[in-house]
Amino acid sequence: DIEGAIQVVRDSINRLRSGDFDIHELVVYEQLSKPLEEYKHTSPHVEAARKLVKEGIELQPGSVIGYVIKRGAGSISKRATPVELASKEDVDITYYIENQIIPACMRILKAAGLKEVRF
Repeated sequence: DIEGAIQVVRDSINRLRSGDFDIHELVVYEQLSKPLEEYKHTSPHVEAARKLVKEGIELQPGSVIGYVIKRGAGSISKRATPVELASKEDVDITYYIENQIIPACMRILKAAGLKEVRF
């Protein structure tokens, strides 16, 4: 049911915009594969892990980092914030809609034959 799928996406986007969501629905989880000091490039989970360390939380390879993207300026990596240190009011809703939800849904809908959908 293509129309039903489109409506589910629209409803999800509307829930985000209205603030009717739990922050844990947006958390990305990634595991540290090596000590933080060995990461040469800063990715979102590494930046979030560094913020946890600044708060006194010990991490090691194998630690799983849950983070969200906060509103503000700067790269996605710099705006990645451990879920423990964020509130849903901090979350960059536009980022999630435009960079997570719509692209993923469009890949699926294109496979079903749709070329463009306005959400």
